[in-house]
Amino acid sequence: MYTDIYKQLRTKQELDELIYEIDILLESLYQTNGEAFDSILKTKVRGKIFDIFSAAFSGGADKKKYLLKLKENLSKTTYLNLVLAIEPSNDFLDRISFFVKKSISPDVVLDINYDPGILGGAVMIYQGNYRDFSFRKSFQEEFARSRDKIFQTLEVKQIDTNGKL
Repeated sequence: MYTDIYKQLRTKQELDELIYEIDILLESLYQTNGEAFDSILKTKVRGKIFDIFSAAFSGGADKKKYLLKLKENLSKTTYLNLVLAIEPSNDFLDRISFFVKKSISPDVVLDINYDPGILGGAVMIYQGNYRDFSFRKSFQEEFARSRDKIFQTLEVKQIDTNGKL
C-alpha cells in the first residue's frame, strides 16, 4: 500500500521530513473544517510525495485514516545505519539506497552519519549486526600485525643515529 512512498525515502532525514509533512496535513484537517488541507498539501508537501498523496486521495482514500496508518507504518521502519568518511552526494544516495532496497528490503531506510576518522570505506549496522569495512580498521589491523617490525626498525634507526653522535 505504501510501496511508492518507501521508494521515495532514502534517508532517515527524509523520513523525518515526511512525518513532519503528515503531521501538518493531519492538523490541517481540523482547521476551517478541512478546507485548508488541499492548500497545505500543495504548498507544504514535496513533489513526488504530493503526487502519491494526491493519487491516493483522488482514488477515494479517507485522508485521516490513510495518513494515520502511514505514520504508524513509518514508525516501524527498519534502518541501516551507515557511517561514511564523506558526505554523500544525491547521486551516491540514490545508488546506495537502490542497492539496499533491492538487496535487503524496499522498506529499509538509510541512517547516514559522517565520520572522517574512518578514513574511507564504511561502517554498517543493521538489526544489531555490526560490520566495519573502514580503512581505519584495515590500518589498525595491519599495524597490529606489523607493530614489532616497525618498533624494531625504529630502534635500529635510533641506535644508528645515537651511535653517530
